[in-house]
Amino acid sequence: MSIGMRQQLEAFAYWRRQLVCAHGGQELWGLAGSTEAKLMNQAPLYALSKERLDFYLEAPLMGQTQVDLSAQYFAEAFAKRNPLQGLEVEQEGDFFHFYAQELAQLKPELLRHCNLYLEADIASEGEPKVASFINLSGDFVQELLPSVLAYRGRLGQLQPVHVLLEKIKEWCEPWHFGFMESRDIRPLRLVLILKRGLQDLAKVLECIDAPPIPKEGRELLENIDALGIFKFMLDVDVLADGSLGETIGVELIPQEAIFPATQQQLVAMPAFARLREILEEARIADQRMEGLVNTIIAVPISADTYIYSRISHFKLRWQAGEALPAKVYLQMRPVKRQSCINEALGYAKVFLNGEGSHHE
Repeated sequence: MSIGMRQQLEAFAYWRRQLVCAHGGQELWGLAGSTEAKLMNQAPLYALSKERLDFYLEAPLMGQTQVDLSAQYFAEAFAKRNPLQGLEVEQEGDFFHFYAQELAQLKPELLRHCNLYLEADIASEGEPKVASFINLSGDFVQELLPSVLAYRGRLGQLQPVHVLLEKIKEWCEPWHFGFMESRDIRPLRLVLILKRGLQDLAKVLECIDAPPIPKEGRELLENIDALGIFKFMLDVDVLADGSLGETIGVELIPQEAIFPATQQQLVAMPAFARLREILEEARIADQRMEGLVNTIIAVPISADTYIYSRISHFKLRWQAGEALPAKVYLQMRPVKRQSCINEALGYAKVFLNGEGSHHE
């Protein structure tokens, strides 16, 4: 059930207040006044009238507090037009419209399942820098990737990307492609599913001549894998010359606990407490991990609107062999209260599409 633009923005503002005011929230999500204003001014650029929308906030788990904003759409919202037309992100909306039209020609059944993302670097100087991500995975990479890269003026990267994906197809499959035009090196971000988990990570990195993860990082990942609560994805950057960037990311995706109800159980488990210890001992997270328990909520905010907030994933990063602070990504979806028959069903229903198929 769709929800209006005003309700989307009211939900975002309510969610933001709840996060910052909760115990530990200021350390995790708090921003200086001028930066907070940039964040709140960015949200209206992403809201769509009567379309499904999820907001994401991204924050480091140690060091200087910093919050970035993302929006997730379904491709079907852009199949007939660009609903972001007239806004500062119109150019990326035009790209989404192009992609949705291509998808409608080749794989129309995927329009309701394929995710599109805008991601804003709020902490950058001046206006937030916006990147775009598309869900371009599986058997339609061969069909859609050439036209997508041609649209972005990156056709020269087609061959290196095909070579890379061919090398690792035994262990990985592509999930997202990201276009970070505002960064100096303009990387093409590849997010890859590790089909069998971390056991193949070292082979994959060696196979594609990526920077290796240091011994301490490998041991850290092994300890996290032993908890049995995550599946894993790999992030790499393909540069214009076909080489890979120096930053490697490993995403930790909750394996079973994907709804607020089950995540509230997850953060109370010994395994999650152990995750906090592991990250803190590695000095890539600090006590602000404790505040994450307060980010998982499902509450009514008006007579007809609910919001659901959950941990989407964590990301561990290494740059030129050095560990960087871990990050957490939080997802919020505003929904019509009428779509929730009761609390128990509502937790699950809001993270299912109209056909009842799972999506993230």
